[in-house]
Amino acid sequence: DKNLVPRFTEPEKSRIILTIAQAKALMDASKDADVRALNAMVLFGGLRREEVEKLDWADVHFKTRHIHVSSSVSKVGRERFSPILPNLRQWLRPIAKKSGSIVERDLTYALRRTWKAAGIVPWPADAHRHSFVSYRRRLIGDAQTALDAGTSEVIIKKHYKRPVLKSDADKFFRIVPKKV
Repeated sequence: DKNLVPRFTEPEKSRIILTIAQAKALMDASKDADVRALNAMVLFGGLRREEVEKLDWADVHFKTRHIHVSSSVSKVGRERFSPILPNLRQWLRPIAKKSGSIVERDLTYALRRTWKAAGIVPWPADAHRHSFVSYRRRLIGDAQTALDAGTSEVIIKKHYKRPVLKSDADKFFRIVPKKV
């Protein structure tokens, strides 16, 4: 048909995830305790930044290896338990308190300094949470990752389709603090 106008197919919007080297650099640059806790919980626990900012250390249960995200803290209003994976435990244990806010101040500028120190400029929006979901789903699948991250399988399939190798996913969740 001569009236048919060809359509340009827009490429799927790709979410940016951190490489293993970038994730390691980010955590190594996270010297401030509040910044370290926030980055570790988002990167290795799948929490949203806004959730970490509302959490209390009393919600972090090292013994049962979970972080309790209440419905009042959760972005989607649903209670969940996010796992404390072995590497997350290593990042949090030295800075953990029995109670009190995990993030005690506005971290906007501190986070920007940390990203810059890690060489991740400009910072890709939500890159650490997208990284958690992309690497975690490669290891345990969409259903459990959705539960851990407080989202749905539909959203994971729609927004978190970054292909990663299993070997890289294994390396990602083995990023731990440097021995002093």
